[in-house]
Amino acid sequence: MYVCQYVHAALCHVKAHPHCPHHPTPHPPTQAHVRSLTAWTYTQLHALYHSNGAPVVQIFGRHGAPDAAHTQGGILNFELLQPDGVPFSYREIQEASAAAGFHLRTGSECNPGACYSYLGLTEAGMCVE
Repeated sequence: MYVCQYVHAALCHVKAHPHCPHHPTPHPPTQAHVRSLTAWTYTQLHALYHSNGAPVVQIFGRHGAPDAAHTQGGILNFELLQPDGVPFSYREIQEASAAAGFHLRTGSECNPGACYSYLGLTEAGMCVE
């Protein structure tokens, strides 16, 4: 949570730079490149299946929608699924990717509300007195 606050503060600080993607009028070639990479990555991940035909990835959001370029950002939130459809633990993914030399951001600390929504959790269901 604290990391998100620092990132937000940093983005507010650099927002005045015209080539920053968070600038009110970001650099159009940068936006187009990010949209292209996001669409390509979505297509590649969406096409992955286990040998039993079950999907390897559950992608959250509307990245496959016709208006995705205007409604989705450049970040793909997803879960990696086992052949039986059960998600792998994000800690397993984080540890395995780190051991292989990849840095992945795992968990849902920066946007727990979206995570709860996708999991079907309600505020009332999470409140404990």
